[in-house]
Amino acid sequence: MNSVNILNYLSMVSNKNIFLNISMHLIVLIAIVSIYLLKDLKTKKYIFNGAVLVLFLSVTINAVVYGNPFHTVTFGILAITSAVEMFKGKNNVSAPQMGIKTIIAFIFILFGLWYPEFVNAGIFEHLVVSPVGIVPCPTLITALGMLNLYYPNVNKMQYVTTVILGIVYGFIGTFTFGVYLDIVLFGIVAFSIYNIIGRRNIKKESMLNEI
Repeated sequence: MNSVNILNYLSMVSNKNIFLNISMHLIVLIAIVSIYLLKDLKTKKYIFNGAVLVLFLSVTINAVVYGNPFHTVTFGILAITSAVEMFKGKNNVSAPQMGIKTIIAFIFILFGLWYPEFVNAGIFEHLVVSPVGIVPCPTLITALGMLNLYYPNVNKMQYVTTVILGIVYGFIGTFTFGVYLDIVLFGIVAFSIYNIIGRRNIKKESMLNEI
C-alpha cells in the first residue's frame, strides 16, 4: 500500500469506529483516576495494565479486521508484552508524586487523547473522539505517557519495546506520510530515552559511591 492508501485507511478506520474511540478515552481516564482513588494496589495494577493492553489490542484487532499486516505484527508484539505484564505486575501504579516528569507525562497523555487528525470532528470534539486505540501514533503517545508516570518502576521489556516502536512509527508518520503532528511522538520517545539514560547514570553514581 502506498502513502495515500495508508492515509485513507487510517481515516477510514478512525471514522468508522467513533464509539470505540470514545470507549478508549474512557478506559484511559478510568485507569488514571483509579490510581488516585483506589487503595488496593492489586486492583489498580489490573486496571492500569489492562488499559494499556486494551489500547494495543484494539489497534491489533482493527488491523486484522481491515487487513493491515504491518500494524497487526507491531501492535501484536506490544499487546503480547502488555499481556505478560498483566501476569508479572512489575508496573508500580501507586499515585505518582506531582513533579516536572509527572506533569510532562500527563501533557503527552492529554495530547494523545486529543490528537486532532484523521477523525472528521471539531477541534474540541477530538478530546472525546480522537483515534486512540485505533491509529498507532496517538495510541503510542498515550501509552508511553502512561508508562512514564511510573518510570523506572515499570516492566522494562514493555517500556523499551514501546519506545522502539514509537521511533519506528514516528519516522513513518512524520517523514513517509507527512503527518507532521507525529513529531510529538518523537517528543515522548526522547523523554523516555532521557529517563532511561538518567536512570543508568544514577545507578553508575550509586555504584561509584559504594566503591
